[in-house]
Formats: sequence, structure tokens, C-alpha cells
Amino acid sequence: MARKGRNQYYIQSAFSMDDPQKEMSELRPLWATGDFFKKVVVSKSYGKSWVDEKGVLRIGLMDFLLDEDSFAR
Repeated sequence: MARKGRNQYYIQSAFSMDDPQKEMSELRPLWATGDFFKKVVVSKSYGKSWVDEKGVLRIGLMDFLLDEDSFAR
């Protein structure tokens, strides 16, 4: 969990999410929170960022590190 000003985020990091089982194990805790805070997965295996069907922002490591506004998506 991280905070930036009044905003609160759940951030999960994973080196790679190329395997469906690995992806499920990384996403399951985010889905289980049951709240409205923004959920983010950072992975080296992601290229372009996107928001999945459950509202989780999937973002690449370099975008996460270098783009100050990466959570605004």
C-alpha cells in the first residue's frame, strides 16, 4: 500500500507475469481487497500500460519508474 497526498494505492510488483498461474497469484490479493482504492501491478514483462477488465492498472517497470503521472491513467 502506498499513499501520495490524499490518494491511496495498492501496488503489486512481479518480475514476470508470462505464466497464467503466476498472473493469478499476483492479482488475487488485489481483487480480494473489496475496496475502491486504485490497484496497480508493475512488471518488467509489460510494454504498454493498460487497465484490465477488473480495473487493475498494468504498467511496465520503466513507465512506473520514469513517468511521474503513470497512476493518472
